[in-house]
This record gives sequence, C-alpha cells and structure tokens, in this order.
Amino acid sequence: MNDSKEYLPIKVILPTSHDFKRPNIGGSTKDFTRFYDESRKTLLADLKHVKMYFEKIFTSSNLPSVARVTLREEAFAKSHKPESIFKDKTCPVFGTENFGELLITIMPNSLQNLIQTISTNDAFSVKNDVSKVLSIKPYTKEDALGKWTTNNLQRYLIENNLSSFKLRVFNHCDKNLDEKLHTAFLALFQKEKLQKPKMLFYSDKLNIFCINVSKSENMIDQLSSF
Repeated sequence: MNDSKEYLPIKVILPTSHDFKRPNIGGSTKDFTRFYDESRKTLLADLKHVKMYFEKIFTSSNLPSVARVTLREEAFAKSHKPESIFKDKTCPVFGTENFGELLITIMPNSLQNLIQTISTNDAFSVKNDVSKVLSIKPYTKEDALGKWTTNNLQRYLIENNLSSFKLRVFNHCDKNLDEKLHTAFLALFQKEKLQKPKMLFYSDKLNIFCINVSKSENMIDQLSSF
C-alpha cells in the first residue's frame, strides 16, 4: 500500500425493518360535495342536450360519439379523476383534450346509464365525482375543425398547393367500437368514390390518416362531422 495516498473511511450502515415503509399512493379523498346540487342540475341538463344532439347518429348507426367533460380546477389532479361515474357501462373516458378536459365515449345505452347514475345514485363516491364536473358537451364539427372553417380550410389547401392533409380518428380503446368506426370511415370514401386514405403510424393509440385533397368542400364537411 502506498502511504502517500489518502484513503477515506467507509461507513457500513445495516438496514433495519424501520427503513422500509410503504409509500402513500395518490392523494387523500377530497370532498367536493359542496358543489353537488349545482353540478347535478347542470350535468343532467347537459346530458339531455347531448342525447338530443346525437339522436340522429344513434338512430342511423351503431357508431360511438364523443363528448367533452370539463372538470373544476380544484379537481384537475389525476387522483381526483371521476372514475365512479365515467366507467365502462356509463360513458368511459378514452382520452383528454385541453388541461382539465376529458373525452368520453357516448353510446345510447351507456349515456342512459350515466343519466341514471347521476339522477339516482346517492353514494358518496358518485356524489363527490359529480361535484367535480363543470359540464359535459357534445364534441362537435366545430371542435374537430378547431380554428378552421370548412371554407377557409379548403381555401388554405388550394392556395398553398397542398395535395393532402392529416386527419385523426378517435381511438375509443374498445376493439369492437374502433373496428366499426374504422370500417365506417373507409366506407365514406368508397361511397364518394375517393382515394382510400393512407393510415400513418405514430403510435398504437393514434389513428392518423393521410387524406388526399378533394375539390369538394362537402367531403371536408363530412369528415369534420364524422
């Protein structure tokens, strides 16, 4: 050993049972029920509108629709997700939009179950989750187009000499529903005698298609309403 080197001492610490503790998972249950009466009244009115808005789709097809759920700011935390009211039998959550917004799958039976749950279930978990929600609105053509209108999108594509654009079809995380949606989407192009859209791979959770530009504004209108 070279005595000119300085060796630092090593301290050995033996673990004990007190060093191992189960971490607390998630936050504590926060009581939102002070908003319950207000939220319940609002949501039942919203769901009545959602039902009327999608009635034509429900009577003409078995395809899923989408609604946007807006949460109270105090309920933005993941641990406050209103899971007791948005589940498989009552319009499940399949995605998010902006911060504090959830996207839910709307089908006739599940929508009726959701209305029934909010109307009659007085369990604390249900009342608390109802209280976290500010509104439930249909996901509309205007939502799909964002800052665009049918006319100015068509004009933008022409003026910039663009031959295609990308379109996202919602993934409801339900194999049966997603297959029906995919089939109906492709059938729309076949009906209009347009080139079949090319599916682009970004992720297993994203259904992105490359759409060849059509001179028909009606096609863009149909796609935004799909």
